[in-house]
Amino acid sequence: MSLDDAIGFDQDLEASTDSSPFVKLISNSGHEFIVDRDVVMASSAIARMLTGPGQWGETVGPVPSITFENINTSILQKVIQYFYYKARYDQVGADVTIPDFEIKMEYALPLILSAHFLDC
Repeated sequence: MSLDDAIGFDQDLEASTDSSPFVKLISNSGHEFIVDRDVVMASSAIARMLTGPGQWGETVGPVPSITFENINTSILQKVIQYFYYKARYDQVGADVTIPDFEIKMEYALPLILSAHFLDC
């Protein structure tokens, strides 16, 4: 078995990632979130997974799926909330008051680690 086979890399797979308006993000406990593709592209890491050279088995199919073995459900949910917050307020004018993005203290460190991993 080659290394490419072991990690699920196949350059010949037909990817439908560009045609799907959604991406499925899966937490380490198996909870699935269906998220707008444009919104998750705020993460450079996710963008590279979906648009990088070659194709991964997880990104092929009607809805590309990415499992995060190191991110639990509550943290992934907060990350997704941030993606939508960023999408909503990224392009507003200077005259608009942007509300704070609320984070519970117990989520601070796991969110920092996840944000670093996801590059967002």
